[in-house]
Amino acid sequence: MDTDFAIEDTEDISPLASDLADEQIDLLTILWRHLVEASRDPDGPVWPVWHYVDVMYSHGHPQGLGAMEVLKSLPRITRPDHAGADYGLVWWEEASQPWPLANSKIGLSIAGLSQLGRHGSNSTSVADALVKTVSSLAEAQAAVPPNAHLVPTVQRRLADFIGNEFAATAKQPFEVPLVLIGALLQKEYAHLNILQNDGFTVNIMGPDLRPFAGLSDAVGYLNEISKDAAARVEPLRHVAPLPLIQTIDYLSYVLNDDPVWKSATPRKFAEAPNLASAAALSAASHSQDQFESNIGALWNLVGNFSTPKADSEEMERLYGKDASRSSLNQLEWWLRQHLDNRAFERTKSALAQIRDIGKIRNGIAHASADKRKQSLQAQQRLGIPAVVTQWEIAWETIKSTLAGALEVIREEVQMRDRAADS
Repeated sequence: MDTDFAIEDTEDISPLASDLADEQIDLLTILWRHLVEASRDPDGPVWPVWHYVDVMYSHGHPQGLGAMEVLKSLPRITRPDHAGADYGLVWWEEASQPWPLANSKIGLSIAGLSQLGRHGSNSTSVADALVKTVSSLAEAQAAVPPNAHLVPTVQRRLADFIGNEFAATAKQPFEVPLVLIGALLQKEYAHLNILQNDGFTVNIMGPDLRPFAGLSDAVGYLNEISKDAAARVEPLRHVAPLPLIQTIDYLSYVLNDDPVWKSATPRKFAEAPNLASAAALSAASHSQDQFESNIGALWNLVGNFSTPKADSEEMERLYGKDASRSSLNQLEWWLRQHLDNRAFERTKSALAQIRDIGKIRNGIAHASADKRKQSLQAQQRLGIPAVVTQWEIAWETIKSTLAGALEVIREEVQMRDRAADS
């Protein structure tokens, strides 16, 4: 019987939403306070220069890391189509410079506003309001009729897309003026063609905004842009020296020979639940039907990996109630407990590739648009084209990806065992 247990997982969390240290929050807070002051004086400078931020931070932190070291430690993601500049919690002018100069203007992004909101400021409402504006622009773009001969030019006032979310409220005791909204949106990951003329004008038919339609808050926006950035990065290839069936057998031998693993589960790590799953390990796929049948059978094998049972409360805390039964999550939990940080991060990357195989399988098994979207993103990460015509190559990519990922886990567990023996 088909199982989804191996793929059930918590929602992907954007690296831009990772926990921050107090020093990082303090640096962002300097920019937030300036933004609040700028909202009260529309004629004043919208953003401070880096020298101001540097000096203000050093006043509050005379010991320890300097402002530049803290800035460099903030999380960022790749933004390939933007002159090489990454996207993070802050931005600065002269984006081609790796770090801001003394007189570079520097400010917060939606990601930075969202992070500050998680740590007690009232900036979340501003971040969410900006996302709703981006979403409105995306919907307006989708409503423009196509022209067979040229891309239409449709310019609208930015003010037409701004609701009352920027007005002063009890939670946000200041109004965000148009000049500040325009300045914030000009620096976003979503490429908005905003002209700073009389008022602000937006060229609706700029870069494709479809991924941002329907978003209502910063959490959804950050997840969307993180997935987009990840899909554009050339995937790390793990290579196994043995075919898939021998790789699985080798990993099973290593795990079942590990005294900690063996004491927790007497069963063999990988046992095919049925003949179809066993056959899929060496089968070929010459057609779409064969590919879909084989990947489903292979995923049954993954879903039936026998792993030590983790603490149920801890698993629910990490992965959610339903996903706590996932074989991959159970395996990840064990690796987290018994490998050092370097080894665990490497196996975590390998498990992410196995999960991508599951997302491709789920895109086939389930008709929902969301599952299909996740499947296409996973295909891109694994190097499988969105439109598959060479099913043999696609299937070999699936098998080699699984073999390579399992080989990484085998290497790290065996290295741990050897270190313990020595």
